[in-house]
Amino acid sequence: MALSVDTTPAKHVTVLRNGDGKYEGRKFVVSRRRYRTFDALLSDITHQISAPFGAVRRLYTPKGSRQIRGIDDLEGGATYVAGGNERFKKINYNPQQAGGKNWGLSSNVKPGFLADDPPPLVLPK
Repeated sequence: MALSVDTTPAKHVTVLRNGDGKYEGRKFVVSRRRYRTFDALLSDITHQISAPFGAVRRLYTPKGSRQIRGIDDLEGGATYVAGGNERFKKINYNPQQAGGKNWGLSSNVKPGFLADDPPPLVLPK
């Protein structure tokens, strides 16, 4: 009797709350090993994002063009919007444009320094 091992790589996804453009999102590592069913994933998302609408019942793409129906529909590196039984709310879910953190990525900052870091201290010899 041979054991079957799932070698599918884990997917890293970010989940936002429906109707909350200021919520920066929560990152999840999704694999069949960790979440055997889509309902298990939705249950974990419910607990992790503290959704004001109650239990998470649906996942959408940020533009609301597609509802995610299962773990296999998720794409690694993508962002999704978690919703309850209410309809998808069409707002700007991009944290960059909605005033969210830019995670230290600024065009006027040298590589290796975060935007909030003070400039390096240079001591005279």
